[in-house]
Formats: sequence, structure tokens, C-alpha cells
Amino acid sequence: MLGNKVKGDLASGKIYVLRPDLLKVEQKSPREEALVTDGNLLWWIIPEEKKVYQYSSEQFGQELRIIADLWEAPSRLKNRFNITLVEEKDPSRLLLEMIPSPPWENIDRIKVQVSREFDLQVLDIINPIGTTTRFYFDKIVPAKRLTKESFKFTVPDGFTVIHEVNQ
Repeated sequence: MLGNKVKGDLASGKIYVLRPDLLKVEQKSPREEALVTDGNLLWWIIPEEKKVYQYSSEQFGQELRIIADLWEAPSRLKNRFNITLVEEKDPSRLLLEMIPSPPWENIDRIKVQVSREFDLQVLDIINPIGTTTRFYFDKIVPAKRLTKESFKFTVPDGFTVIHEVNQ
């Protein structure tokens, strides 16, 4: 990073959200992976390695809840963040910077880029040392037949479960 341009991995897939705190991320490339939370547990599934990591939703819940709140309950964001409209060079979009209030241990700030019609385009989650996780959004459509059952996860036969739940 010292003087060099930071590079990252580009992944693509789908994100499913169901109010209030259900989320599923299905990554298709560069390799198949999935994240599923039922509001209590979060599962990170890596089929290629036949591994499943299990976390408490509290460990990643705040970060993942942001994605759900952007669609389902954006009014909740103002209760958890100091939100500033950042001057944007491109007049076709708006950039919001959201700083957690009270501060979060693992997240310094979040940037949300939306079109003038308020369609979500980019979400940046920035940690205290500046590392950014960026989500690009396109083709946002309501999912048909999405239920709570869509967010239940059962460990497939032959997979190793690695428990990362805080004690």
C-alpha cells in the first residue's frame, strides 16, 4: 500500500433482503460462496472447500443490517448514523457519508452513492484503517416468493463447520 495503488477482488452475485434482518448474499464469481443470516446466526458457505463458517449475527449484524435498511427501512439509518451529503462532481448522483453514532469498533464510515432518483448504485463500507468493501448495485428487482424459509440454512453432508461464534 505504501505508494502503490491498492487492488481488490471483484465478485459478482445476488443479494436478497427480507425485513427486518434477513439477508442472503449469493456470490457467483470469482468463486461460488454464500452468506446467509436468519437474524441469529450468520453462515459463510464455501462449497469449493466444503467449509461453512458460523458466526453470531451480532459479529457482523451491524454491517449487514445496513444493506437491509437501505431498502426496507432507510428511516432507521438516521437513528444510527450522522449523515452528511458530500459534494459530488457528477450532478446525476448524490453521495452520502454515514458515520456510526455511537462509533463502531470495525466500521469507520459508510458511503452510499445514489442516483438523483434515489436508486442505490454503490455502497462502501470503510474500516478504521481505510480498507473498503464496495458493493455495486444494478438490476434491483423485487424477489418473487421470498419468505423466512429462504434464509434458513442446513449444513450439507460432507461439509466441515467452523464455529466462529463469540463466547
